[in-house]
Amino acid sequence: GVDLGALNAIHIAGTKGKGSTSAFTERVLRQAGLRTGLFTSPHLIDIRERVRINGKLLPKETFAKYFWEVHDTVLSDPATEIHYFHFVTILGFYIFSRENVQVAIVE
Repeated sequence: GVDLGALNAIHIAGTKGKGSTSAFTERVLRQAGLRTGLFTSPHLIDIRERVRINGKLLPKETFAKYFWEVHDTVLSDPATEIHYFHFVTILGFYIFSRENVQVAIVE
């Protein structure tokens, strides 16, 4: 599981400029020496764009491993229904936990 209480997160909310503000915030914190996670949506080409670690996409194999770990846990009960965005959000927090980010910026 993911201990959300242990995750240092900055949530960027609003109607305009969330993506730019999130990217800027992540970059400043990374340049200050912190291990960062960035969660944005939507992705343009590759779902891995939504969850970045230290400004980089995860390798496909690593992303797939985390995807199936979350999938097998969340959907272990066939009666479970979950929306795509909720699943990807859970996946993002799981990845941040497993990758030991010091701060997560969540758009």
